Amino acid sequence: MTVITVELIDPRVKALLEDLAKMNLIKIREEETPQKRFSNLLSKLRSKEEEAPSVEEIAKEVELVRTQRKKSNGDISVMLTPISVILTPPGERGY
Repeated sequence: MTVITVELIDPRVKALLEDLAKMNLIKIREEETPQKRFSNLLSKLRSKEEEAPSVEEIAKEVELVRTQRKKSNGDISVMLTPISVILTPPGERGY
């Protein structure tokens, strides 16, 4: 089976292609535009989230981060989350 992407210049051609599909000579599969695929992806992701943040909440968070960065004069340590470090004596590494 060969797959060919065809861009229709004249809308009347679609009727011809549909006739060929009715005769089982070809199969027509319309592809979504990139914008539609992105929109569907966003809808899917948002449907999984109980409370998706609003645009206003996102804007507030962005402003908060910007304010913290300005206060710290480029000191990124304000932005870091503390992590735990386990130190093992030489020779006792578990790997």
